Amino acid sequence: MPRLRALPIRAVTLAVIAIAIAAIGVVGTTQLWAAYDRAASSAAQNRGILDDALAEARSRADAVMAAQDETERLREFAVGHANCLRVNPWSALCNNWSAETDLANAEASLADLEGDMDLAFARVAVVRIPSDAARIDADAAYAAVTGAWVAAIATPAVLLGFAIVIAHRAGRGTP
Repeated sequence: MPRLRALPIRAVTLAVIAIAIAAIGVVGTTQLWAAYDRAASSAAQNRGILDDALAEARSRADAVMAAQDETERLREFAVGHANCLRVNPWSALCNNWSAETDLANAEASLADLEGDMDLAFARVAVVRIPSDAARIDADAAYAAVTGAWVAAIATPAVLLGFAIVIAHRAGRGTP
C-alpha cells in the first residue's frame, strides 16, 4: 500500500490563506451589498422626489399654456374693441370698457403663472442634483460590490490552485 506523504507547509499555508481570504471576501461583499442597498434606496427616493417636482413643473406649464390662450383671446377682444371705438365711438356695441381691464388682469395673471412655472422648473434643477448624485453613488457601490465579489472568488481560487500544484509536485517528489 502506498504511503501517504505529508503535505508541504507551503501548500497548507496557501490553502489556509485562500480560505481566510474567501471568508473575508464574503463578509466584505455582504457589507458592500448593504451599502449598495442603501445607495439604491436613496437613489429611488430621490428619483421619486424628482418625479414629483417634474409633475408639478408640468402642471405649472399647462396652467401657463391655458393662461396664454385666455390672454390671447382677451387681447383679440381688446383689439376688436379698440377698432370698434375708432370706427364708431358712440356705438352702444363699443361701450365695453372692461376689455382693457380684463386684458391687463389676464396679463398680470399670466406673469404670475410664468413666475410660478419658472420656480417649479428651478426646483426640478435643484432636486435633480442630489438625485443624480444618489444614482452615481448607487452605481459606484454596485461596482465596488462587483469588484469585491470577483476578488473574493478569484483570489482564493488562484491560491488554492497554487496549493494544489505545490501538493502535486510534492507528491511526485518534484521541487
